[in-house]
Amino acid sequence: MSEETVQPQPPVSEPANDLKFDPDDHGAPSPFLSPEEEEIKKAEEHAVTWTASEYIAHHKSPAWYGIVAAATVALAAATFLITRDKISAVTIIIVGILFCIAAARKPRVLTYKLDKDGLTMGQRFHPYGEFKSFSIMREGAFANVDLLPLKRFMPMTSVYFSPENEDNVVDTLSEHIPFEERSHAIIDRFMRNVRF
Repeated sequence: MSEETVQPQPPVSEPANDLKFDPDDHGAPSPFLSPEEEEIKKAEEHAVTWTASEYIAHHKSPAWYGIVAAATVALAAATFLITRDKISAVTIIIVGILFCIAAARKPRVLTYKLDKDGLTMGQRFHPYGEFKSFSIMREGAFANVDLLPLKRFMPMTSVYFSPENEDNVVDTLSEHIPFEERSHAIIDRFMRNVRF
């Protein structure tokens, strides 16, 4: 019986402990996110994004415009008869015309986004620091958020959303702005009553 000779195995070298990712000559990006990128990713995960109309558009028949025109002319005539001031009468007619033009305008569909920094409406950004509080207003099946500005003469900002987005929108706003129970303002009730 012949004996086989066993060849000695070469020693196994230990792996280097100082292995680091080094991009190749083509500049391959690191598979790991930087701290700044991780923060942006987390912010995007917590952001709420949706699309909605600027406001609820009510259908206006030719009769509606006729009633507005008749009311405008009657008010302008009464003003002239009482004050004999032509400028006031003409101003009322101009306001009536502008009212009809604004009523005929169709609302835009905007993309809204709520994140840790504020509210983005289309191309406009509003930081949370602009607002004092928010309230929820309902009109039929639709709801909107009214954001009360801190500055005295700034108009209120209204944001519409679909019912499935309501919880996310309200929760996100509640983290940054206090909720305040409010009823519709007189001008809002008037606009709803005339189906503006």
